Amino acid sequence: MTRHPRRVSRGAAAAALALVLTPLAVLQPADAATCDNAPLPGKPTVKVLVVGDSMTHQHAGDFTWRYRFWQEQRRQGVNIDFVGPYTGLIGTWDSPVFDNKLYADPCFNQREHFATGGKDLAATLRPATWDAATPQRSEVAWATQTYQPDVVVGFMGANDLKEYDAAAPFGHHGYTPDQVVESAKAFIAQVREASPGTPVAMVTVARLVPASIEYNAKLETAVAGLTTLADPVGVVDLSADWRDATDTWDGFHPNANGEMHLAWDVADGLHALEPAVKQLPRPIPVQQLGPRRPGAVKIVSRARGAVGLSWTFPIGADREILYRRDLSTGTGWRKVDDERWSRGATFSGLAAHRYEFRVQAAKGSAVATDIFSAPVRIDLRPLAAPSLRSAAKHRIRVSWGRGPEATRYQVRIRSVGGSWRTAGWTRSTALTSKRLVPGRRYAVAVVEWSSYGAGRTSSVARFRVR
Repeated sequence: MTRHPRRVSRGAAAAALALVLTPLAVLQPADAATCDNAPLPGKPTVKVLVVGDSMTHQHAGDFTWRYRFWQEQRRQGVNIDFVGPYTGLIGTWDSPVFDNKLYADPCFNQREHFATGGKDLAATLRPATWDAATPQRSEVAWATQTYQPDVVVGFMGANDLKEYDAAAPFGHHGYTPDQVVESAKAFIAQVREASPGTPVAMVTVARLVPASIEYNAKLETAVAGLTTLADPVGVVDLSADWRDATDTWDGFHPNANGEMHLAWDVADGLHALEPAVKQLPRPIPVQQLGPRRPGAVKIVSRARGAVGLSWTFPIGADREILYRRDLSTGTGWRKVDDERWSRGATFSGLAAHRYEFRVQAAKGSAVATDIFSAPVRIDLRPLAAPSLRSAAKHRIRVSWGRGPEATRYQVRIRSVGGSWRTAGWTRSTALTSKRLVPGRRYAVAVVEWSSYGAGRTSSVARFRVR
């Protein structure tokens, strides 16, 4: 099997993902969509500022937990008004634009947030360098004063607790649990200073990070000592519904079920601070995993016992799983390859049978088990020789069987001992060749043509012209 090169290198994608955003660089309107997403009239509205990392930012092609939370609160009669300087998602290898707007549901119009992939909690305490008026204000203080939320969610800490990394884009990660708790306390203090009385919800760190257990316990203790009636602070406990590895597509970032579990846990935590936010009903609906749109596969070449395929990825997918079935033997679909990053491959050593191929998109471990591309069919059996339909003076008419992928046919002819020439082209399965020499024998062959070029060539048939 030969793989076709991908269009975008991993290096280019990685470079795009490493970009550092500032609010001034990304202030742009969200994509407009005509949808049923207008605020519910006469219902309460809660302004929510989420300060976060990639767990909140998420990637091109995702629904995001923010979408799930907005959608489910809306079903409970609550308008969620997310606020913040950003509206987009992290780029992926095939859609590397940072802060892109490629949400799984384009009707999601509450896209604002203050989350950046790779960022740590400590970075939010540094000066907001883009704030010319008061450049010494911290990032979280700037966002709180600028957007005046009803509640602030601090969904960070995982990057702080990771091992030391000199290449980390927002500073050297590797803080101890005690240091991260101090950052959380400073985060709360900055919100209080910027907007006294605004509730703050600090989200625990998923247990996928080894130091999270110690940090989460110390965070809950610290928050309990800080909360007051005038300045309420709470903890969003991810251990309630979040299922660690099974809720992710890459060992850390949420898949569709992970998004749902995060939305439910955040709702629980915010309800305790802002009763207008509703707790969501359980059991939590189970979601299909993987990209919600199919890829597409097509045939690009063929040879004896071989077929070349290319495919496209739906937004957010990082691989396509290829399936084949043999129509000649009647065997069912079976997986034949799992292609990460590439956009095509050539398969050889195939029997002279009829086949169908299809692809199934996946994002990491999240496979779209319920969605397949439309199949493509190819016939590797030899094309039978054309048959003589009629013979008359100076002409013969030949016919042949229709090929499943052929869009037109080339009829080639030569007199015995002469050179091959094209007698004509046709989209039908019959053709009359004229101006032939009476009494002479001719050899005739048919070539199938399709969107990928020349296909099967038939066996040679020989006829005598009257």
